[in-house]
Amino acid sequence: MLTRTEIIRQLDREYQQKAERARADASRARADLEARLPELAGLDDEYRRLTLQLARRIASDEPVEELRAAQKKAERAVDELLARNGVARADLEPRYECAICHDTGRTPDGGVCACYRRALLDRLCRDLSVDGEGSFEAFDLTVFPEGAQREDMRELRDKMLRYAEDIPD
Repeated sequence: MLTRTEIIRQLDREYQQKAERARADASRARADLEARLPELAGLDDEYRRLTLQLARRIASDEPVEELRAAQKKAERAVDELLARNGVARADLEPRYECAICHDTGRTPDGGVCACYRRALLDRLCRDLSVDGEGSFEAFDLTVFPEGAQREDMRELRDKMLRYAEDIPD
């Protein structure tokens, strides 16, 4: 049986692998598309060059209107090329299982993502339930002395069974 810390380490590795796989898949898709549409790489390079120039001008407090217009034009050219070839920009982005944490387990504000919490809880519960030991079938009234204590436990078991049966699937 793994400790909580070991389970967390294992889950962290799995999340890291999922995120890396999504990024690698997107990178391959992009490379395949650039092989099919060689002009895409040039348009992307132009867009990145203009974005970098724009950032430098903003940092040095220089006028940016002309560069902003050129950047928009380059972005439109990329979008038009993709559209002409039936490709959405989203098709080139990593496809993460979780849109909130991008398969990192952490939210943008540094908190723990709900998907990670669920996965961790599932692992912890699965690890705690060893060979049905925690099931109603394994419940044994004979471990309690005959009399009031056994009757109390029988009533408690019956209440818990009714409770469990009332929980929706």
